[in-house]
Amino acid sequence: MRRADLADDPHFETAAARRANFAQLHRSGQNWILTFHDIGALDAQLDEAKIAFGEVRSLKQLSEMEWAEYWGAVQEVSDRNGGSYRLPGRPWRFSREQLAPLGEPAFQGEHNRAVLAELGLRDDEIEAYITSGALVSASVATGVIDHSEEICDDPEPPQWAFAHDGTNPATKRN
Repeated sequence: MRRADLADDPHFETAAARRANFAQLHRSGQNWILTFHDIGALDAQLDEAKIAFGEVRSLKQLSEMEWAEYWGAVQEVSDRNGGSYRLPGRPWRFSREQLAPLGEPAFQGEHNRAVLAELGLRDDEIEAYITSGALVSASVATGVIDHSEEICDDPEPPQWAFAHDGTNPATKRN
């Protein structure tokens, strides 16, 4: 912050004093942050002081970044209805192995019969579970999915400029 005067301020001299005057300390930091014309200038200043900094992004922003595609963080899969949607990729990566892309997601209960038959249940037993409602399955009929709106479309406020209570200190009126 280049504010040598704060080091001698009795409000901030000790950890206990900083805790007791946290609101004032927070306000000073927020006011300093709001002096930067953009997030890049703030990042450069913090980098000079070796202070880690990161921007809070929405899932949509994150999924559209270059590194997300490079690392397979998001993969496009078929909706099994002529369209597709994006899902989080695998959370791990191996240096010597190439992981297969995500497959098409199954509908709810799609494999119930096969799994239960593999476990030794007879068709009439499986049918009894289905009839009783103990097994649930669902499928999407052709033409039902509306691709006009993505699930993860979020409003994208500039999170770095907001206080903990969600308000923008620059526009807050007392």
